[in-house]
Amino acid sequence: MAISKRLYHRQTGKPMGFTFKRIHEEYFEVIKEINDSVIAENLGKEVFAAPSDEEIEESLRLDVVYGVFHSNELVGFIILVHTRETERDLSLLTDFKKEDCLTIDNVEVKKEFRGYGLEKEFIKLARNYKLEMGFVHLLAVVSKLNHASFKSFKRMSFKVIRSNVVMYGTYRELVDFVI
Repeated sequence: MAISKRLYHRQTGKPMGFTFKRIHEEYFEVIKEINDSVIAENLGKEVFAAPSDEEIEESLRLDVVYGVFHSNELVGFIILVHTRETERDLSLLTDFKKEDCLTIDNVEVKKEFRGYGLEKEFIKLARNYKLEMGFVHLLAVVSKLNHASFKSFKRMSFKVIRSNVVMYGTYRELVDFVI
């Protein structure tokens, strides 16, 4: 099921139409391009840990991946992981029952489409999926150095459940969202 929304840029007020829908393997190359451009943009920064090509391919087969489209162009994605027994399944870092947990593994949006609240919309999608599927916890790991992303998660009612989690070579905050 696709969800269409008209969103407004937070600084310019410019409206733009977006469609959110679940995606699969046919979008691997485009997701890889988005991922590679975000990696290049964040090169040398400790605020970002991108999935490898193998992890993206695996997620498109085994996990839940939503994409956001402007016209017919894929401009961003979110990967949701659960009960996978890999380091990407954050339930392994908590005392929660793993079958109760859904992990936001990655959220990426092309640079030219930022400012429209797409990350917030992706988090809403993840929250709704969590409720539909009966998960109790929605988990994410956010770098302490990524102030914008951390603030965004806090505004969306996430709370820090564990500090100083060493992941991807840097300290991060493990956050949880419970409804």
